[in-house]
Amino acid sequence: MKPSLDPKEFELGFWLLFGSQTDGGDEYLHIWNELVFFFRDFSEPEELTDQVLDRMIRKAAQGGIEIRGSLLYYALTVARYVRLEYLKKTPVVIPTDLSQFERREQVDTSEREVRLQILDECLEELTPDQRELILEYYGPDNRGRKKIEQREKLAAELGMSIPSLRVRVHRIRSALANKIERKLRAIESSRIT
Repeated sequence: MKPSLDPKEFELGFWLLFGSQTDGGDEYLHIWNELVFFFRDFSEPEELTDQVLDRMIRKAAQGGIEIRGSLLYYALTVARYVRLEYLKKTPVVIPTDLSQFERREQVDTSEREVRLQILDECLEELTPDQRELILEYYGPDNRGRKKIEQREKLAAELGMSIPSLRVRVHRIRSALANKIERKLRAIESSRIT
């Protein structure tokens, strides 16, 4: 693997691929999120995503690419090669004895109720705007085309682009997940002691 990009190479490659930092930032974040999703089954999705974007930016800075379609499709093509390289390097272990795998116990209803209660508490800790946004974004009626239309409508109501909406929701969701995790750890540690 080549070393990380130097700042001048990054700036030139970024500008050639995405345009200015202000205009290209949203597209860069969108592609970054899509690539993380693409690598979701791997142990290091963010690192693999960074490898893909580094390769794209390096190639653009060296003047070796001409993209005639969507930049996301190009990124996914590069990601497929990175995935293949990663899989070649990763040893595959096929166990013959399945007893070494732990059996996942079903979560009993009391634990499910505790988790739902924690979720409700953490949602209440958000600001009203954040709570409303996260509940609308992940609403129960959002499936298929209806989900896309709902999110487009939500972005229009807030006066922002879809990628910006995704970033905002991602930040709220991350904060919410951290709160939930802290509370679950506190409950778990109280059970141990």
